[in-house]
Amino acid sequence: MIDKIEFDLADKDNIVATGVVFTHAGNIYMARAKKEVILSTGTIATPAILERSGIGSKDLCDKLGIRNVVDNPDVGENFQDHIMAIISYEVKDGVPTADVMRDPAVINKVMEQYQTSRSGPLANSAGHCFAYTPLSDFIGPPISQKEIEALLDKHIPKS
Repeated sequence: MIDKIEFDLADKDNIVATGVVFTHAGNIYMARAKKEVILSTGTIATPAILERSGIGSKDLCDKLGIRNVVDNPDVGENFQDHIMAIISYEVKDGVPTADVMRDPAVINKVMEQYQTSRSGPLANSAGHCFAYTPLSDFIGPPISQKEIEALLDKHIPKS
């Protein structure tokens, strides 16, 4: 687990990452970089490590008692999760599904159809209905079941 990045702060105009502090099996270690530090720990972990290291909003660093190394109020902001709901179901035997494409003869025919005419099952997207919604839309005051039903009635056809 990476705790934070260590820096050489001797030259305020040229701050250099010199290594990382990490925890393994309950022990804290420091790994020094011979050349450079590359931080690539994902959408959530990267800004968290940067902020714990003092790269981020000065106000946040001060509030948390972290020495601010680089004041960048954009670090850790504007994260939006892509909430996804997947519906999975079984169908009766004999009902055609995409499972038939597990057969090499079928998938070869389908690929040939797509390559020659850009048509067939491979011309369709994997999902037919999707929406990206900001998480903030769900954080506001709760709405009643009646309001939810009214919205569903308004936007989803009865058929």
